[in-house]
Amino acid sequence: MNICFIGEDRTFGNSELYVDMIPKSCWFTNVRYCVKKEDWNKIRKQVYQRVNYKCECCFIDCIKNKILIEAHERWKYDYQTQTQKLIRLVGLCKLCHEATHLGLATINGRRENAILHLCKVNGWTQEEAQEHIDISTAVWNERNQFEWNLDLEILQLNGIEINKPVETFERELISKNKVAI
Repeated sequence: MNICFIGEDRTFGNSELYVDMIPKSCWFTNVRYCVKKEDWNKIRKQVYQRVNYKCECCFIDCIKNKILIEAHERWKYDYQTQTQKLIRLVGLCKLCHEATHLGLATINGRRENAILHLCKVNGWTQEEAQEHIDISTAVWNERNQFEWNLDLEILQLNGIEINKPVETFERELISKNKVAI
């Protein structure tokens, strides 16, 4: 199925599985936070249908293997404008999604499982995975130095209303409050 959102770059990140840690000030202010629940459900279901319920990184058939498929947002970071822009929505199996969000997997006590899956999908050794994680962590630390503007133009181009627009200064406050809970 070839459902593409207007303005989406389906080549961004290709079908690679990589660690993509979100800057602290951007936590909890993603697409799900900014749109109505029914709109998020519509978006994610379109993503699942588009990929025929197969993970875009490891290509496992999530229905056949009874594995949860999840929608993942891929972001581009523009350092000049300090903007975190939604570029693409992908369908990932729960294991690939967990590996992508390695920081969250670590918090949830599933770091080793996530790293093992990252190695399996990419054909990496533990050392190669650690090198990738070290680079990803350095990028994360660099991004944490900024307060990022949020650009969800893709959604608006596709008729999705931004229900809770978030100003840059609000993002860190929301993040801190959610982490404290």
